[in-house]
Amino acid sequence: MGGNIEIRSLIPLPLFIKSLKVLRNRFLMFLEQITTLDGKSLINWEDLKFRPYSQSMALVFIPSWFKYIKTHSLLPNSYSLPPELQTSSAHNFKGIFITHPSFDNNIKGWTTFWVDRFNSPYFRKIIKKDTIKKKIYVQHFLLSRQNNLTFFDPCHGCVLNNHQNGDCIFIIPHTDLVLIPKNTITQATVRPRMSFDLRDLFQQARFLFQFNRRLISFYQDSIFVKQHNNIITRYIDFSESRNDLLRIQQQLSDTSTLTFYTDGSLIDNGSESCSMSFGFAQACDLSPKVLFTSTCQHWPSSYRPESLAILTAIIIVSPINADVMIYTDSQSAIDTWLQFRSTNFDPHLRSIFKLRSNHIVWNQINEIVTSLNLKLQLIYVKAHSGDPWNEFIDSKCSEVHNNNNSSIITLLTDNMKNIHYILNWNNIEVEQSPRKFISQTSKVRGFEEFFNLARNVKYRRTNIDWKSTFEVLSGDDPSNITTFKSSRKKAEKLKFLMEELPTIEQIKKSLPDIYDNWLCPVCSDVIEDFNHIWSCICHVNILQKID
Repeated sequence: MGGNIEIRSLIPLPLFIKSLKVLRNRFLMFLEQITTLDGKSLINWEDLKFRPYSQSMALVFIPSWFKYIKTHSLLPNSYSLPPELQTSSAHNFKGIFITHPSFDNNIKGWTTFWVDRFNSPYFRKIIKKDTIKKKIYVQHFLLSRQNNLTFFDPCHGCVLNNHQNGDCIFIIPHTDLVLIPKNTITQATVRPRMSFDLRDLFQQARFLFQFNRRLISFYQDSIFVKQHNNIITRYIDFSESRNDLLRIQQQLSDTSTLTFYTDGSLIDNGSESCSMSFGFAQACDLSPKVLFTSTCQHWPSSYRPESLAILTAIIIVSPINADVMIYTDSQSAIDTWLQFRSTNFDPHLRSIFKLRSNHIVWNQINEIVTSLNLKLQLIYVKAHSGDPWNEFIDSKCSEVHNNNNSSIITLLTDNMKNIHYILNWNNIEVEQSPRKFISQTSKVRGFEEFFNLARNVKYRRTNIDWKSTFEVLSGDDPSNITTFKSSRKKAEKLKFLMEELPTIEQIKKSLPDIYDNWLCPVCSDVIEDFNHIWSCICHVNILQKID
C-alpha cells in the first residue's frame, strides 16, 4: 500500500538514516501504514503483526523512530494525530486479513459487530452455528476496563433487545462479524479478558459494515509481491509460533554447532479432542539454550509431529555449512531421512509423492538441508530411557496439549522449489501418498453409499466392527489378483450379509405370479424367508453339523 505522508518527514534525518535498514526490512515507508483505518490515530506497535507487510519480522522491541513519532507527532496523552497529519479514510482494510466465523467447524469464538443505528461496535460470543440456514447466533457481552485490561461480562438486557430481561442473543450475518484473534483472548479467569487494541478492532468492524453495504467505496491497491528472503517466512505461515522461531533464529544467528532434542506427541487420536504437539530444545553447551513448542493440525499420527519437530529445529539455523545433530525417538523419521540421503538429497519428484505421509514436511526439510548445505545427523534415542534432555522435551510437548492459547504451525507450499502443485481436498492440503488417498477416498465413498442403503437400516442401529466385517468378506485372496472363484465366493458372503439368498419370499419379488402361494419347499409348513432357513425343522441336523 502507498500513502501521502512519508515517515522520514516526521523524524530527524540522523534517526531516519539509523532506522533505514529496519524500515526497509519491515517494508514501512508511509505514515498511513501505521495508522488506524480512518487515518486519525496511530496504532500500537504490537498490532503491526496483523499487517501483512510486517508479519515476517518479530515485533520484540519498539524502535526509536516509532517512539519519536509517538512522542512528537501525536496530540497530548493520546494516540490521536493532529489535523494536519490525519489522512482520508481507507478504501480497503490496509492489508488486514478480516476473518469471519466459518461454518466448517464448531469453534465458538469471540466477534465484534458494528451497529450503525447506535454508531457503535458491540462484542459478541458465538453460541450456535446453523450450517443449513447459514446463520450465526451470538450473545452480547459488555466491556469494562480494570488495571489496563479489558474484561467481558454477559449482557442481561440493553437497548439492543429493548431492555428485556435475559441473555442478549441475536442472529447476525457471518459476513458482518469480525472474528477476534484467539491468542488475544484469555480464559484464565471466570471473566474473559482481552489484550488487543480496541481502536483498531472497532475500526475493522465499522469499515466492514460500511463496505458490505457500499456506504463507502471499496477497492484494492495494486498488488505488492513480497520476496521471502528469510527461510522461515518462506515455508511457515504467519502465527505466534512463527514469531517465536524468528526470535530464536536471531538468537542463534552466529551459531554453527547445534544439538537438538526433538519430540512429538499425539493424544486422543480418532476423537474430537485429538491434539498434536511438538518441539525442540537446543542442548549444545557451545550455543545458547533455547526451547520451542507448538501444535499442528490435520492428518493426525505420531509420525507427523515428530517430523515437524525436525523441520522447525533446522529451519532456525542461519549459518551455511552448520553442524546440526538431532536426537529423536522416532525411528520412522530416521528411516525417511536415510531414504533422502540415499538419493544424495536429490530425490525424484515421484519418489517424494510415494512417501506414505508428510511428503510436504520432508520435502521442505530436504530443501533446507541442501540450500544451507547443513551437515545434519539424526540419532535415535529410546523414549523414556532416562535421557534427561529427551525427558525434558517430552514433558514440555505434553504440557502444550493443556494450553488453549497455543499457536498452530501451518506450512506454506507456494514457495517450494520442486513441487509446484499440491493435491487439495476440501481446502486441506493432502499429506498422504496421492495413490493411497484416492484409493482410501473411493473406499470411504463406497462404504457410505452401502451404509446408507434403506435395507441396511438395522445395521445402522447396531455397533458393528465394519473393518473386520470387510476383511472376512475379502477372505485370504491377494488384493492384486481377481478370479471368478473368489468373486463368486465374495458374492455368496454378501448375499448372506444382505439377507438376499434365493428363498421363496425373495423370488416372489421378481416372479409373483409363479410363486404366489408357495411355502417352504422343504417342510411345506410356513413361508420361506431368510430367518426360516435357520429355524426350519428340516434343517436342524444340517445346522448341528456346522462347527
